[in-house]
Amino acid sequence: MTIHSFDLLDGTSIPWLSWGNGTAINGSEDAIEKGKFALQHGINHIDTAQQYKTERETGESMKRAGVPKDKVYVTSKRASNGLEGGLSFV
Repeated sequence: MTIHSFDLLDGTSIPWLSWGNGTAINGSEDAIEKGKFALQHGINHIDTAQQYKTERETGESMKRAGVPKDKVYVTSKRASNGLEGGLSFV
């Protein structure tokens, strides 16, 4: 499967298709296994957020998939918790 990328201003590129590792509504193990499946099938961009509370599951998915960390893009968002400026993007 070919997944196209787009270029960032710093000269790097990031895959435009990502796996959204949202809430673990069906439990942590389900979130881990779905993330692992996505990584093992060529989706190497994981999108998450502090609000989803799946940071541990995202890391465990990467570990179980056996994909080197330097081959995975992780994008995330964090809540500002009432701080000036709204949302912060990491």
